[in-house]
Amino acid sequence: MGTSLGQRGIQLTIAEIGRHTTVSVLIDGHRVWSARTAEAKEYGRPGSLLLAWPDALRVRLHGTSDFSVIDTDTDETLVRRRLRFGTSAAPILVVDSSGRRLSVNKWGRLSASFDGDVEGDIQERVLASTQRVISAVEDLGRPTFIVGGTLLGAIRSGTFLPNDDDVDLAYLSEHSHPADLVLESYAIERDLRDRGFEVLRHSGAHLQILFRLPNGETDHYVDIFTAFFKDGEFFEPIHMQAELPRDAITPLSTVSFAGLDLPAPADPDAWLAACYGPQWRTPDPSFRFRTPRATRRRFYGWFGEHSLFRSLWLDQYAAAAAGTVQPESEQARRFAEQLAPGSLVVDVGCGDGADARYFASLGHRVIAFDFVWPAIERARALATDAGVDVDFRVLNVADRRDILGLTVELVAGGDSVNFFLRHSLDGLVDSDRLTILELMRRTMHPDSIGWLTTFGDSADGFSPVDPMSWHMPLRDQMRLALENDLHLELLHTEAAETPYGERVVLESILRRRGARTS
Repeated sequence: MGTSLGQRGIQLTIAEIGRHTTVSVLIDGHRVWSARTAEAKEYGRPGSLLLAWPDALRVRLHGTSDFSVIDTDTDETLVRRRLRFGTSAAPILVVDSSGRRLSVNKWGRLSASFDGDVEGDIQERVLASTQRVISAVEDLGRPTFIVGGTLLGAIRSGTFLPNDDDVDLAYLSEHSHPADLVLESYAIERDLRDRGFEVLRHSGAHLQILFRLPNGETDHYVDIFTAFFKDGEFFEPIHMQAELPRDAITPLSTVSFAGLDLPAPADPDAWLAACYGPQWRTPDPSFRFRTPRATRRRFYGWFGEHSLFRSLWLDQYAAAAAGTVQPESEQARRFAEQLAPGSLVVDVGCGDGADARYFASLGHRVIAFDFVWPAIERARALATDAGVDVDFRVLNVADRRDILGLTVELVAGGDSVNFFLRHSLDGLVDSDRLTILELMRRTMHPDSIGWLTTFGDSADGFSPVDPMSWHMPLRDQMRLALENDLHLELLHTEAAETPYGERVVLESILRRRGARTS
């Protein structure tokens, strides 16, 4: 028995793993996923191993199509089979809302890679955006150069890597202390925003510039990493800590990339070997960064992490976007019954905005935010379709500057603010929970209310890396409320079926301590 395909993924034998290092899956001739065979897990009979469909792809497998598995190095077809997922006979389309083909990227997410760009239009737009960003950062006096997959593509083939989906840039800072590096990064962010760029922050040393299509959807993005020398080593979050000499980076060289001359490290080969290892010249579409634990801890301590679990939520909302539009929740209806006409509502962790649209349809003023931008894009589109006005925003609770900015805005507005928190606090780490409670403490009036819905018990499939499996016991809710001068009253409990089994749902109301209740 050799390689086989099925509902669970690619089934391999130990012998097959020895013969094939990396395999790629094609659906109707289009690559959607590449993986190392060594990552296969034991499955079924002895000697049988399984490469399971990645979660991001699995949720898109609905319909009937021709699947094939090829050896990535030789293009040899290992197996070809027509598979049907569900009851539909329609072809399986792994595309975005604009029809662009998607594949699983190095972060395990679906993205529009350059090998799905048949006409080459996106590549032209990406190149133009790259030149704009390089020029903007260089204007600030920081040497800026291509890195990552962009540099790898330039040296290997002079153009984009087929399986890449973005452009990677870095600027070399003269600072070495983390505090100075973070302050510099924020100054650069402010300058880029002033120049009209849309900036998403992933950490104190990683910015992402988003570029949109005319319909408002994300078209592509350019990453900007902070590079610096400290204690004789070269650092470049999110992965690199290496003994590179300064003359391997500066003075910058120039490399040819897709017909353009772009700035690069002085010694591109040395940079690539430090980042990807000695085998960097050999193409590997299944590549995943494996950052040493000590380096990860150092970068987290120095620069924080503003994108914790963002990939998980991106996949969650991508799956939701492929389904039907959901109605408002029962909790939203009960909350709305307590609101005065024309109230100001802040929906924390709004997702695709079903509850926010409901509040707006009742005549309330609504600010709704989430840190997953595709969810906000979908929320805005659905609100437009529904003819309701909601102020949807991309805000990140992990970036306290975002929430402090909202706090100042709400306090300056002087209105009574009501908060709706449906399964948002229970999916946050403790520090982010405190940030939200501080927002409420500083902005709620005596007549304001907060409506809190959480899971009160641990999930059967609890995982520390899956916030949807987390919970927030009532005692923790009451303690946090008390510490923030709020009063919490439990209103409703129920058992609910979830993907993690039956769970207890707690529904509570929050008021400022000393506020009168009706």
